[in-house]
Amino acid sequence: MVNSIVYRGKAMKSGARHKVLQLCLLSLVIIMVGANSPAIADTKRELAECAAKESSAERLVCYDDLAQSLGVDKPTTQTSTHGQWRVRTEVSPIDDSQNVYISLSAETPFKGWLKSEFGTLMLRCKENRTSAFVVTGMAAQSGYRRHDQSETTIRYDRDNAIKIWMNESTDNTALFFPNPISEIKRMMQHETMLFQFLPFNSSSSMTTFVIAGLSEAIVPLREACSW
Repeated sequence: MVNSIVYRGKAMKSGARHKVLQLCLLSLVIIMVGANSPAIADTKRELAECAAKESSAERLVCYDDLAQSLGVDKPTTQTSTHGQWRVRTEVSPIDDSQNVYISLSAETPFKGWLKSEFGTLMLRCKENRTSAFVVTGMAAQSGYRRHDQSETTIRYDRDNAIKIWMNESTDNTALFFPNPISEIKRMMQHETMLFQFLPFNSSSSMTTFVIAGLSEAIVPLREACSW
């Protein structure tokens, strides 16, 4: 279904695309000023002038200028992909800084008490603060005298496995790396990451994340958090 939508989007003719733009802009004016306003006639005239441009590039610039004159804001959220990595950027409503979220789905699901969930590796720059965590979708077993911390096992490629105590999220669905920047830099040097943890009231569960391509995907996050 997704492939067919993409294909049909690419197959849309230039004239159809311009018609859609015209309808969208005209609809916006109707919403903003009312259907009987003289502004409707002015907008129709301006749309016709844009449509008359011979070059598709000139038409696009014309439509962009018209949209800007009507006060149409650009999208505050942008998404892209780098291999299997998904990258989402948005402007922080707190301090207008660039927030970047990078995510990667696990190859196999975690299995816990009466449920299984596909994990997600999340790397985030939010309000200039970097964090890295694994969304498990289930509560982890806390360590002895380590409230809200759980011991995990990490293995990169064929390196020796290491133990890391990770902090659990307040909703008990994710585990946070204690040193996110150094851990992300280590990820950038490898192709795969095995991740194992102990779900609450269950046996250990593990999955693998194919982290290849992170060096390219991480660029906007590093720029946003300045490291």
